[in-house]
Amino acid sequence: MKKLLLNFSMVLSCVMAGAILVHAEETKSSSGTSTGDFRKVGASGGQFLKIGVGARASGMAGAYGSIGSDVTSLYWNSAGIADIQGLAANFTYTSWFAGFSHNFVGGCVPIGDKYRAAVTLTSFSSGNIPITTIEKESGTGSNYQVSDVAIGLSFGGHVTDQFAFGATIKYVQNAFASVSATGVAFDLGTIYKTGFQGTRVAFSIHNLGGQQSYTGADLNRTSKTVAEQNANPVDAQLLTSPYNLPLIFRAGISTDVMSIVNGENATWMMQIING
Repeated sequence: MKKLLLNFSMVLSCVMAGAILVHAEETKSSSGTSTGDFRKVGASGGQFLKIGVGARASGMAGAYGSIGSDVTSLYWNSAGIADIQGLAANFTYTSWFAGFSHNFVGGCVPIGDKYRAAVTLTSFSSGNIPITTIEKESGTGSNYQVSDVAIGLSFGGHVTDQFAFGATIKYVQNAFASVSATGVAFDLGTIYKTGFQGTRVAFSIHNLGGQQSYTGADLNRTSKTVAEQNANPVDAQLLTSPYNLPLIFRAGISTDVMSIVNGENATWMMQIING
């Protein structure tokens, strides 16, 4: 009974800590393109980082952070790779509307008995998109493409039999036409196995990093400083507003409820996602 109460206290403390973090993030003002009323609508880029990976996790509406134990868990909670046995790989292709496609490929290798290393590549791209102008609504005859990419390196494993961790560093690029924005972001995740009826508690935070801004040839201009002056044109470059990557916090609890009722192997999942 004492052990049960201790486990319950730890779970409750973790849930409370998660709620506090979520509330703090929602009320924090953001620099960059957000306004002063604390709303972050339109203030972040890299939205392809919010697209889920894996058929099983997507079928569970993303409630996967505390039970994922395959390569796709690197997206939901990188601590999940701690339970992967041996070599593992995954490839996912999703065809979207209007010619867009989302792809994920990843591989995981063991490092000793307790630790794992993994690499992932996520891409979101379009086909050719016609360039139109006010004067040429039917198109100029030229096209552009959208190409977003994230490359991640992950490391995770078991600190103890009950506690697992995972960390990912990733290079993120958002690009369209001939402009692009690049940067580095981090994911951190933990899973705690309480030892009570298979109950697991998981927390993860995703896309921690600095702001990004677009640069590229399409931002370059040549024009006169003052149109009326009789002077040579000068080279100039349009300035772009920096933006944040979508910061995502996930907390999940899963337990084998039916084993308590009648010993059958079934899983009940409660997942809280904020992002």
